[in-house]
Amino acid sequence: GIPFETFDGANGMLKGRVEIDYSKGLRTLNPKLEFVLKDDALSQLFFMAIPPAENEPVVGWPGKGLSKGGTILSQLDPRGSISLEGMIKLSKSGKLDVACDITFQNGSIQPDIPAEKLIDSEGLFWPVGFGLDDCSGKFRVADATVVVQSFTGFRRDGRLDASGMFSMDGKSTDLTIQLNNIQLAEYAINLIPFDDHARAVALWDRYKPRGQFDADISLKTPNADGEIDAILTVTPRSFGITLPEGPLQAVFESGTLTVEDQHIRCDALSGTIGAMGGMPSHICLDGSYGTSGGGLDLHGSIENGLIHGPLIGE
Repeated sequence: GIPFETFDGANGMLKGRVEIDYSKGLRTLNPKLEFVLKDDALSQLFFMAIPPAENEPVVGWPGKGLSKGGTILSQLDPRGSISLEGMIKLSKSGKLDVACDITFQNGSIQPDIPAEKLIDSEGLFWPVGFGLDDCSGKFRVADATVVVQSFTGFRRDGRLDASGMFSMDGKSTDLTIQLNNIQLAEYAINLIPFDDHARAVALWDRYKPRGQFDADISLKTPNADGEIDAILTVTPRSFGITLPEGPLQAVFESGTLTVEDQHIRCDALSGTIGAMGGMPSHICLDGSYGTSGGGLDLHGSIENGLIHGPLIGE
């Protein structure tokens, strides 16, 4: 084999053979190579090596230009250590086939603002300001598909887990993301599926919401056009807002809140609500809020709740 060392001092090995075939009157190269790299620092060179999709025009790749996948990953600004183990060979169709297992550890993800804009243009989203620490994961890249075997990251006392797959051409996605005990912060504005972003920011600044929640996010492409269907199902733990008369706190015992296709739906969302230090009231929310056919669709119920107080005044 041929040993090598990266700019950051990690060690790797390339071994195998390249068969030269003249049987058809032309010289044909048939590589059968294996490569291993251990504990290299994630850098711009890794993003530059991510190949473009089959029909994706990229000027200067590899070397100067980044593919679409490389651009998205680089603007998420992941940092950490990676290990690679893979193979380079020809597929049955005669095209170069690269398969690689990737281990990511001791990592962090701190995306910048352009990342949110770019990912949104691809039908995906990553909320600006939603950073993760102590990240680790296992991935497999083969046949222009990335399989997320496992991914885990932490945000304060909360945890994110992800698994699934997506194709490099963006036409196929099937990802599941689980959030556990995540603290509510301003990044949540980017999760709201409504177009009036300025209105959402104004409401956030006015009421200063806070709380913790669990959530499941499903990203899938049900059709061949590559358009992604996103479903966000939230299980609130606690939620609070600040009103002119003082803070209001809600603690939820059961039920979920689902965000999908311009709608927010409550399914038997039950708990207590009241002013801090005051007598709480029991509530049960069941219904939806959103736009449908250009009109407003709003229905639901409150059980055993007080019909006066600062919340009703707002």
